[in-house]
Amino acid sequence: NVFAFGMVFLLLPIALLLMLAFATEWRFPDVLPAAYTLDHAKLAFSGGRGIMSPLILSLGIGALVSITCVALALFVSRMIALHPKRNLLLFIAYLPFVLSPVIYAACVNYYFVLFGWSGTFMGICIAQSILIFPYNVILFQSHWNNSMEAYGQLSATLGAGKWQTWRYVWLPMSKQMVLIALFQSFIVSWFEFGLTNFIGAGKVQTLTIRVYQYIGEANIYLAAFSSLILILPPLVLLWINKKFVLRNY
Repeated sequence: NVFAFGMVFLLLPIALLLMLAFATEWRFPDVLPAAYTLDHAKLAFSGGRGIMSPLILSLGIGALVSITCVALALFVSRMIALHPKRNLLLFIAYLPFVLSPVIYAACVNYYFVLFGWSGTFMGICIAQSILIFPYNVILFQSHWNNSMEAYGQLSATLGAGKWQTWRYVWLPMSKQMVLIALFQSFIVSWFEFGLTNFIGAGKVQTLTIRVYQYIGEANIYLAAFSSLILILPPLVLLWINKKFVLRNY
C-alpha cells in the first residue's frame, strides 16, 4: 500500500547511511559492503577534524535560537494579532522569506562585519534569528483566535491582571503550540547551511558545515557517519512530537 511504500522510501536512505558509516570498503558491483568496522565512529569523535565540537556547537545554537525566538514570537505575535495594521506587519514578517537564505545573508553581511558579528557564535545566532523569529510570528497568528481572546476577557472579569492572565490562562493554553514551534525552530536551525556558512565565514563550524566538508573531501564514510548523527536529533524530536505532543493537540 501507499503507507508501506512511503516507509520504505524514507528508510532506504537511512539504511544506506548505516552501511556506509560502518563499512570498511564498498566497491562496485558488490551489493553489500564486504566488512564493517567502528573505526569511522572513533575517528569522527576524536581529533580536531572530528564532529564533537561541531555537534555541541550546533546543539547550542539550535537550543538558544529556538527558545529565544519562540518566547519572543509568542508575545509579539499577540501584539500583531491585535494591531490595527496587522496585515502590514505580517507582510513585513514575510519579507525575509522572499530571498533565499544565502542571498539574504549576502545582503546583510555588511552590517555583521561592521558590528563585528561575522564569524562569531553570536553572529550566527542573530543571523538565524532573522529568519526563525518571523517564521514563529507567522506560525502563532492562527493561535490567537477568538477562543483565546474570550478566555483572556473572562479572566479579566474575574479580577486577573495582564500578567496573571498570561501566567495562568494563555501560557498553559499555548503549551502544545509552543512545543511544536520549538521543535520546528530547532530543526530549521539545525539543518541551516547557506546563511550559517556565509555569516560564519568559515570560523563557526556547525555539524551541517562539517558534513559538507567531508563530502567535498570525498570522505564518504565519515560523511555517512556524520550524517547519521546529523539526522538523529530531528528524528528524536519528531518522534516526541508525534508521540506526546500532537496526540493531545
